Amino acid sequence: MSKVKVSLLEFFRTGMFGPLYLGMDINRLEDIIGNPTDYDSLELWLEGEKRIADPSGIPPAVNWFWVDYIQFGFTDGGKVEDIYTDYLERLKPQGTTLTLDLWVFEDDKTPHKDKVIAELAKEKIHFHVLNQNYLA
Repeated sequence: MSKVKVSLLEFFRTGMFGPLYLGMDINRLEDIIGNPTDYDSLELWLEGEKRIADPSGIPPAVNWFWVDYIQFGFTDGGKVEDIYTDYLERLKPQGTTLTLDLWVFEDDKTPHKDKVIAELAKEKIHFHVLNQNYLA
């Protein structure tokens, strides 16, 4: 399987994650990227089970799966509803499955908020800054 090319700038600009997109069917996503690194379901998560590494196939009730530290979330109907990472610092330009153009995160995986805001403004990408205290 060939690597999937993804530009984070285009993701911020258009919402397209290379050939992958919100609303895409889980089976089509798997056709493009192959088996995920890990997957999980709400049922397993609620039971305290750990993610299952190197699955031989996707079970029917999957809610999330991971590829190169990118997480895909799915609706109950098996459509991609979110694409994100909790691990910016772990993203690499050449992953197992993805080839990433890391854009503003290339040199500094956790750039200061002002740098990201400046780059978004430079690219004329509309955004809102929410100042929320998640630790409260």
